[in-house]
Amino acid sequence: MADNRTQASSHEITYYLNIENAKLVALCMVVGFVMYHGVIRLKYGMVFSSITYSQVINIALTADSRTAHQRNDSCKWLLSDGRFPGYNVWQPYGCMMHKYTKLDSRMCMHYISYWGQHNHITFLGDSRIRQLYFDFVSLLSDKEIPRYKAHQDLKFEDKKINVQVWSIKEFNASEDAMKNFEVNLTMIVPYWKKLKESTHIIWMLQDPVDETKLKANRSAITNLQIDGYNKVAMDIVEGSEAKIWSSSRLVAQGIKGGSQDGLHISKPALEWDIQMLLNMYCNDHMNHYDGTCCRSPEWCFSSCIVFIQKENKKEWKQSEIRTNFFMKENKYYTPVNFLLPVAYVTILESTDQTAVLHRDQTDEWKGWMQLIILIYHLTGASKVLPIYMHIRVLVSAYLFLTGYGHFTYYWKKGEYGLYRYCEVMFRMNFLVVVLCFVMNRPYQFYYFFHFGNGTHYFYLVLKFIIVGTLISLFYMSEVFFEKVFLTRPLKMLFVTSDDSIHEWRFRWQLDRYSTLYGMIFAFAYQFLCRHRIIVDSNEENLFSRGWSSCLMVIGFLSLGSYTTFTFLCRNKPECNSVHSYIVFLPIVGYIIVRNVLGWLRTRYSSFFAWFGKISLELFIAQYHIWLNADTHGVLVLIPSYPVLNVIITSFIFICISHEISKITAILAKHVVPQELRHLLRNIFLFVLILLPI
Repeated sequence: MADNRTQASSHEITYYLNIENAKLVALCMVVGFVMYHGVIRLKYGMVFSSITYSQVINIALTADSRTAHQRNDSCKWLLSDGRFPGYNVWQPYGCMMHKYTKLDSRMCMHYISYWGQHNHITFLGDSRIRQLYFDFVSLLSDKEIPRYKAHQDLKFEDKKINVQVWSIKEFNASEDAMKNFEVNLTMIVPYWKKLKESTHIIWMLQDPVDETKLKANRSAITNLQIDGYNKVAMDIVEGSEAKIWSSSRLVAQGIKGGSQDGLHISKPALEWDIQMLLNMYCNDHMNHYDGTCCRSPEWCFSSCIVFIQKENKKEWKQSEIRTNFFMKENKYYTPVNFLLPVAYVTILESTDQTAVLHRDQTDEWKGWMQLIILIYHLTGASKVLPIYMHIRVLVSAYLFLTGYGHFTYYWKKGEYGLYRYCEVMFRMNFLVVVLCFVMNRPYQFYYFFHFGNGTHYFYLVLKFIIVGTLISLFYMSEVFFEKVFLTRPLKMLFVTSDDSIHEWRFRWQLDRYSTLYGMIFAFAYQFLCRHRIIVDSNEENLFSRGWSSCLMVIGFLSLGSYTTFTFLCRNKPECNSVHSYIVFLPIVGYIIVRNVLGWLRTRYSSFFAWFGKISLELFIAQYHIWLNADTHGVLVLIPSYPVLNVIITSFIFICISHEISKITAILAKHVVPQELRHLLRNIFLFVLILLPI
């Protein structure tokens, strides 16, 4: 239909896509872009008809430099594919999608506006696009936006964040044939080429309808017709300057419940569509670790980037780019995802060790705790408060065992020398220090490190009192805490990249007494053994039958009391404030249950004990091998096959952790020699290397 009406409509498209107005990001990010984003519904049946309600999203991008960065395929992944890992939860193919709140959205607009750009956004389309418009504006506006039907232009403007959003809708009662649609769309495609210097156009495939819910006057809108129109659009758009947005259709198909009238987008699907638009627009400008879709590769710092000013236009000169080689996906918690791996059934084997908390048992304890922590991180179960608090107990138990183990070793062996101290320090901190250098991460990022614990009765009790008092002083006085840990050279170990010590203080507060609890428990246990109150040199129960039964009840009550507490406290800050004072209850309760009965004390799981021997490496290496985006996402080697992906990445992760453990043990013999002269030499060399860094 190349008549006057067609030409008029084509000019109308050119007008709405004018590069002076069109400023919305889609497929490529450039320095200083501005946003324009439109979904077009044209009269005369040029693109849309009342039968198909076909949609076009034009997302145009204009930058001062006119040169876009080379980007990975994450924008294409976001637009084309994904899956539902949970109920009404959408996961784009191969990338992480940040969940934008009102605060995040406005901050994004503020940030772009701060650099002198305008957030000029235009929605062009039918009543479905009107839905997108209202939801988009509602997420940006700090005031309530009323929703209403409108057959005229709508406008939203917020000068605070320098944003303008238009929604343009023109109705047409005609029902043009599919051939007419094909001809008209073919006529439009050449105009897209004129905008390729500054505009990226996205064609949004039409969502399906629920034919059983359609009113009589809409009964002609069938999914068969919609599929036909979508096929025509795909055939024409493929190979053109436009990109196809098909993931929105997949979301609409997968959302349970559907729309209320069968035609319009359901609320959950609409929310995910808005999130996709915001991720396309904002991710490259915001520092969201869990937002990797449509994000440019990470830049090298310092001399790797040079700014050149030419004719009042900024250009980027890039000498080196540090790219992200692997895909990332968000973590999604479901009870099944978390509980199924935790419910692993083990076979207990006999051991010749009979002491309380013997080596096989502590390795087993560390092993199953570490596996649960890994599952916790993989599934993102931190949003469930009781699970979060029980994981806090497991972390505290690690520190408890550290205090218990070192105190017991010092007590039995009497080795308090420099060699033992350096040996422990190297074993606990070698991997962390290497990763800090290689991965450019602050030391406290791993937060699971050890600085050593030194240790006849009176003096020990006095030391415990002094240590407990110092810990309490550090806790009560934040100024004193910061004065100590913000003093060089300690400062460089505990501050983050933004010179903040908040993370270290938060982690320290949670477990500030845990190591001390372990030392006190070890002292009490050794005292009872020395006075023959506890005899654990055989496979019998530690106490008489009556006392053993009573202690077992106390042990289970201790475990149950903490679990009850986690369900009764209302939020994480409230739970965390009490945690450090009562965490010894579930830990000591578990020790009682695990050790009072002789038949249970002398058996262990070799499966868990094997993992316990490499628990430190598993804890540290998970951040870079198993997880991704600073633990906000998971590593993806095989997208769209989550179970197979977890199996393969877990195998690689465990093998590497095992080898790191072996390498560390070998290096320790050379780095920490037993000869004092050589040991002092190595310490001196280490200090010389560390000081300038």
